[in-house]
Amino acid sequence: MEILRRTRELPFASGPVSDEEIGEAGKRLFAFLDQEDNALTR
Repeated sequence: MEILRRTRELPFASGPVSDEEIGEAGKRLFAFLDQEDNALTR
């Protein structure tokens, strides 16, 4: 959700996204999804 929230708030084209930004967002997203999966399987 944080990723969507951040992209919506930009009133201009932000240009290319760096690999670091993608990597951090990806790590957070997968950690969040893992938590969801773990919560559902308990």
